[in-house]
Amino acid sequence: MKRLLVLLTVILLCCAAPAALANRWGLVGELLSQVADVDTWNGYYCIGGQAGEAAVMHSRYHNTLLMIWDGDLQAYTTAVYQPGHEKADKVSLNNRDGYLIISYGDDEKYIFHADIRYSSNYDYVLEEAWVNGLHFCLDQDSGWSYSVQDGDQTLVLQGRKILETFNINLFPRTMDEVVHLNLVRDAIGLSALHSREGVKLSGVGEETAPVYSAPFGKSAWRAAKGKAAVDLSDDLWVMRYYTNADGQEYALIRYDVSRRTQRFGYVEMERVGKVQGVWSGDTFPTQMRVQARQDTYLTDDPLVSQYPQFQVPEGTWFDCMGMYGDYAYVSAEVDGDEFVAGGQIVWGFVPLKHLDVNPDVRGNIRYDVMEQMAGKYSFWAGGATVGCDSVILHADGTYTGNQDDRDFRVKDDSIRGKWYVTDYHDSWGLYWDDPLYEITLVQDDGRVNIQGLTLHEEGFSVTLYEGGGGYYRVPESEIEDGIWTGDGPY
Repeated sequence: MKRLLVLLTVILLCCAAPAALANRWGLVGELLSQVADVDTWNGYYCIGGQAGEAAVMHSRYHNTLLMIWDGDLQAYTTAVYQPGHEKADKVSLNNRDGYLIISYGDDEKYIFHADIRYSSNYDYVLEEAWVNGLHFCLDQDSGWSYSVQDGDQTLVLQGRKILETFNINLFPRTMDEVVHLNLVRDAIGLSALHSREGVKLSGVGEETAPVYSAPFGKSAWRAAKGKAAVDLSDDLWVMRYYTNADGQEYALIRYDVSRRTQRFGYVEMERVGKVQGVWSGDTFPTQMRVQARQDTYLTDDPLVSQYPQFQVPEGTWFDCMGMYGDYAYVSAEVDGDEFVAGGQIVWGFVPLKHLDVNPDVRGNIRYDVMEQMAGKYSFWAGGATVGCDSVILHADGTYTGNQDDRDFRVKDDSIRGKWYVTDYHDSWGLYWDDPLYEITLVQDDGRVNIQGLTLHEEGFSVTLYEGGGGYYRVPESEIEDGIWTGDGPY
């Protein structure tokens, strides 16, 4: 009889196991099944309620958004506030009919929509957001910019936000930040890493390999108090190959340190091997100077924890090698916790919105060049423009333009803004023709257009990384009632 009772007890406990698992995480459905299949999420539980097959999971030091997407479990850490933030535990979700809504009360909400228009695969694209009194709304025609309103003013935030790369902490909170982010992104121009994900490798070795913050071995700073290493039997992602001045080849990798932390760093290339399709070179295309415009941080983990390996005081200078998501990829030298000349080399990520780009050069406006350029111009050749086909450049730094290359009338719908010219340095690597100058145009709606600038006898040309366009100076004698009647250099 006792044996029968024991057997019945075991059967009842087994039958109760799914309910126990549901209670442990607070999940149901396919999300519960996939979370329960691995040990990764042990110690986590749902906060804010499960919404369809999505939930925000919380542990003592980590929050992450989990969602079933195309049958797979996806994790989005930077999409939600982390423990320690005043709003971290106030999150709620709504997930239905292709819409995912992340809310932190009535005054902060982000609406994503599953959309295939902008990619060969579905992306969850940010369509609308309310944060800090600002209302963001995606331009449905282009899909590449947002109208931003604060009740008094309307600006444009350039670029598209998708859930995979969305960073709630680095999303703009003020109208000034909207314009500044437009400016910084256009000034840097190129990405530092050609792939956000990299190429995944599994089990390339049976040992561990030392991981350095830069491709210079022991002369580079090393995380984890000098002990950072990757287990080559685990998964890792190869992002880039780099050959230093001594001919040594390194692979930039990212790998999981724990369930709530990743790390970017360099290992000797021979330890992981050469992977086809991964960018390789002995330099980065972009080399420019950036300066911290406020106290900030440097991290080697921009995708998950964003843990600050170094506190960065306002005014700190870095060499910038390009953008990676909402971060600039930078280099510096350190001694202990301080940025110093002659220290160990460290490469890492600093938030874009906390930086000024080339302020030592871009702060010196070439008024002499602007005075020489002042006049009326018509676009006449090429594939790059200054944002309008006809433009009037005033010596005082203002401009107006229209999309008709013969229309110089100043109308209600004319484009208006400020412009200035600064020197350009070849080392920045932004333009194919290494021009003498850069021209920056900031429209009244916040859009920014920065291009290489070359002056010609009959006008000027602007260039991008590839391609360019030419503008012809229109004589005043050929303009009647604001319309150009001449032929130009065709």
